[in-house]
Amino acid sequence: MKYYILKELVTYLQQFSNLNHIKRVENTVVKLEFNDRKTVYFDMIKGSSCIYIKNSKDINKKLFNAPFDVVLQKKFNNSKIDKVYLRNNDKILVIQIKQKSSYKEQIYKLQFEFTGKNTNLILLDQDDVILEALRHIDEWTSSRIVKVGQKLLELEKPDFEFKCDQIDDMEKYLTNIYDQKVEKELQNLKKQKSIQINKQITKISKLLGELKNVEELEQQSV
Repeated sequence: MKYYILKELVTYLQQFSNLNHIKRVENTVVKLEFNDRKTVYFDMIKGSSCIYIKNSKDINKKLFNAPFDVVLQKKFNNSKIDKVYLRNNDKILVIQIKQKSSYKEQIYKLQFEFTGKNTNLILLDQDDVILEALRHIDEWTSSRIVKVGQKLLELEKPDFEFKCDQIDDMEKYLTNIYDQKVEKELQNLKKQKSIQINKQITKISKLLGELKNVEELEQQSV
């Protein structure tokens, strides 16, 4: 995910005042519904993370009920958006919300990290204590631990300038990303099926080649 896309996305998301609904719809995809039913999808898959808009309905009916999903919906559904920003001038998008409880107003953060191998979605309280995460990371894997109850450390600030560009129509751009994603998945599926069919053809051809010819079979039948 490119930095300038996230920067332009911040501007786009700042038009919304409410996060009406949020849930995971695929293993690494989270769906966010804002004002006027405007919906944006965040795919946090490692290596090819992206953000997109689609006009079609969700086909996958799988229900996700892991602790991550419970916290996600409990803390962020029907919430007021406080601010949206990029953290530490990096490819880290934060949507900060306010949630009213019986006693007081609570602040929580959705932190989308588009940082290559560290790609993650981390749910934080106002003090950056981890409530849950799409991927938990222990001390044996990284010096930056991502565990419930731990305070999240900042990633090291990039020591270079990201390339900047401008997007004229963010909704159209995000819809195009989805179209490209579907096309790529379709081509990969075609490739997989082609490989499977070719294997079957090779297997059948080998079996046919091992069959005895008609003359031999006729002689054996006499």
